[in-house]
Amino acid sequence: MFSDFNRYKKPSTGIVGLIVPILNPMFWAIFIYRLANFFYKIKLYPLSKLFQLVNFFLFKVEINFRSTIKKGFKINHGIGTVIGGGATIGENVTVFQGVTIGGNMGKMKIVNKKKVTQPIIEDGAIIGPYAQILGPVTIGENSHVAAHTIVTKDIPSNTIVFGNPNQYKQRLERKRKI
Repeated sequence: MFSDFNRYKKPSTGIVGLIVPILNPMFWAIFIYRLANFFYKIKLYPLSKLFQLVNFFLFKVEINFRSTIKKGFKINHGIGTVIGGGATIGENVTVFQGVTIGGNMGKMKIVNKKKVTQPIIEDGAIIGPYAQILGPVTIGENSHVAAHTIVTKDIPSNTIVFGNPNQYKQRLERKRKI
């Protein structure tokens, strides 16, 4: 939770740096998802669903309580963002408004001896506004998906993908500062 909070902090010092995340509604949307996911893990499914619905009604963000989202997750301007159940999102991923992550399109693949029907977003990825990540695809580490891009195939690490049909541009391997 603290790494999520730190992603929303402004570089300013003092009390202002602490107030900004508290006033950001998307921080609270992630907080509510974390509560829903906690209740799911301890098998209190009705509470999980209740918190998911609260998130939707308050913030217009639909994050399924069954999805796996690691630390440092950030949503910018999240209205209309949908993250389906079974989706896996790595550390320090940024998602913009209107993004859909999910939808298995009737497909399945095997990853680490497990059946996967939902997208896997690896660490440090950035998903641009209104992008659609559909089916059992993997978005590689530190990759960027441009606005309005529909992704139905795996994206390698350190790659920018844009356009429909997808076009790729390989980036230099470097760690993104958080």
